[in-house]
Amino acid sequence: MKLLLTVFLCFLVTLTSIPTIANGCFEVERDALLTFKAGLHDPGNLLSSWHGPECCNWTGVICHNLHQHVVKLNLRNPLYWGDNYFDWESHVLTGKLNLHPLNPVLLSLKYLTHLDIGGHDFSNINFPKVACSFEYLVYLNLSGSQFQGVIPHEIGNLSRLQSLDLSGSN
Repeated sequence: MKLLLTVFLCFLVTLTSIPTIANGCFEVERDALLTFKAGLHDPGNLLSSWHGPECCNWTGVICHNLHQHVVKLNLRNPLYWGDNYFDWESHVLTGKLNLHPLNPVLLSLKYLTHLDIGGHDFSNINFPKVACSFEYLVYLNLSGSQFQGVIPHEIGNLSRLQSLDLSGSN
């Protein structure tokens, strides 16, 4: 009887330690994305779909088919094409003062392989060091986003990175 009780308690502890998922979206990942959104000014309403429990259906958020973790953030400015742009400013995301748009809370997106925030205006913000901490990142596009400062040496930690675009930064 004691063994059965022990096994049952271990089972309960295991269940309570599993991340909660609501409607195909992990709460910790949804919360991280909402914190990210809170650090941005979005005049073109690029992130207008970012509400409700199902973050896998939000614009630019792609989740893995099987495990439902967020694997891609594709938030490139739809009107930015390098030096050729049309009404670019109306769709540009900018970071709010004193709140970095790539807040370390995004590290909750542990399975992120693709990050594209190209074509936005982060001209008063240093290069996002947190972008160097995504273990599975294969694609990183910060082109035209006007980040400034030194590229941190931690970028070398991105051992799986295959594509990096930092053009248009200071």
